[in-house]
Formats: sequence, structure tokens, C-alpha cells
Amino acid sequence: MFTTLIIGSVRLVNQNSLNHQNSLSGRVEVWSKGAWGTVCDDSWDLFDAAVICHQLGYEHTLSAPHRAAFGHGSGPIWLDDVACVGNESSIFNCTHRGISVHNCGHYSDASAVCYKGELYIHPSRYYVVSTDHYIRKLCLSTVGKVRLSTAGSVSTASGQVEISVNGEWGTVCDNAWNLDDATVVCRQLGYDGAWTAHYQPGSGLVKVEDPQCSGEEVTLLDCWTAQSNGGGMFCSHGRDVAVECVTSPSGMHQYECHFVSTIINT
Repeated sequence: MFTTLIIGSVRLVNQNSLNHQNSLSGRVEVWSKGAWGTVCDDSWDLFDAAVICHQLGYEHTLSAPHRAAFGHGSGPIWLDDVACVGNESSIFNCTHRGISVHNCGHYSDASAVCYKGELYIHPSRYYVVSTDHYIRKLCLSTVGKVRLSTAGSVSTASGQVEISVNGEWGTVCDNAWNLDDATVVCRQLGYDGAWTAHYQPGSGLVKVEDPQCSGEEVTLLDCWTAQSNGGGMFCSHGRDVAVECVTSPSGMHQYECHFVSTIINT
């Protein structure tokens, strides 16, 4: 039996095999001109990912990862600068630069994390709260998760920032670390925000250099970084960054997925 593919067909490619009957996650690929191709993550957000999830029959959009979170694609890059309202019937109905018009490489392939079923959303912080083992595994396995470390041990609300990239943990080095940057890290960990943004010399690998955040990004890898714009690693461990996060009296953060943002419902 052959499946007829039409222009605008979509799929999510995930080599990690973490999908199950209630969820779907992976690199976004769309069908055009007789071939599958990827979507560049410039301006990629939850509204864009929601269109993909709805096309695939999933009611919730958990995350819109950047930076080839599920591996680099190959072949054509069909779309760039996608800007969806969130209710379009096809990703091709969203605003974009034009088919095959882009200025990025496969290191910037966009991804989506979809889910169907019941989820509880924290009323004040808009993070998914779930004790479901699979949901937590799915979120925590995603590239770009962060943790805080103090004297070599994992801390909770304060410490040196460490990030997972390509399966390895390393530090974040920044010559202009500020409260906006720290806020993104703390919110990614499920806290309300950041009290302080400071430096704490570390060791090992430096995985991210000079992130520049507005404070509204979902994850630290969504911020502009030296690597995302073709730069090299020239920062020393003397500028490794640290944060102190605002803790919530509810303690809800311990149940939150670390790589999840605002839910968009159908």
C-alpha cells in the first residue's frame, strides 16, 4: 500500500525513540517539491509548533525546541522565519520567507514536542506540572536542559549554571551575564525568576558562550549565542556563570518538566 504525500504534509523525526501513544516529538520535516525538508528555527515558537502538532492530530504543544534538538536533518531546508498565529491548518499557511528561501544551516533545524491527554498547568507560571513518569522522561531527555551545581554537587535554587549539549554537561561562559539571562535559566528550572546573576569559576567543558537573552525565552538555547552565529569558544572558566533563583513557597518546581513552556489548547 502506498501513501500519497501532498504538499504541506508534516512529520516529526526522532532518533531517540522516546515517542509513545500519547506523545510525539522530533525534528520538524515538511513535504514539498517531491522531498522531505526541514524548517529553520529563526523566530520558531510554540505557535508555530502548535500548527505542526495539530496537523499530526495532537491537541497539546509542550515545547518548540531550537538548535536541532533531535539531531541535524539533511537535504533541503524548505522554510525559514515561520510566523504562525497557531490556528492555521497547515504550516505553509503561516507567514514565511518563501519555499526554500533561508539563511541558516541544519544546525538550526526546528523541532516540536506534542502531547494528547490530560495535563495540569500551573496557574501562575504557565509550566506543565505532571508526575507522569513518561512526561518527565520526555522533557528531561531533551537537549538544552540546565542544572545548578555547587562544589561539584547538584544544587536546587542556586549555583553554577551547567547545560547539556550533545549528551555532555558543561558550563556557560559569558562576558556580560545579566539578570535577563539568569531569569531564563531559573524559569527553565521551574522557578519564578532570578535574584542574582553572578560568576562562579568552573572546570571541564564550556558548552555555551555569551548568551544574550531578553528574559522571555523558553530555554537558554533559545537566546542568541556566539555559537549560533558562527563564533568560536574564546571564553575562559573565569567567566563561568551562576544564578540564585526565586523559590516558590508551593514547591511546585520539583514536579515540573524543565523544557516545557506555555500550553496551547485546541
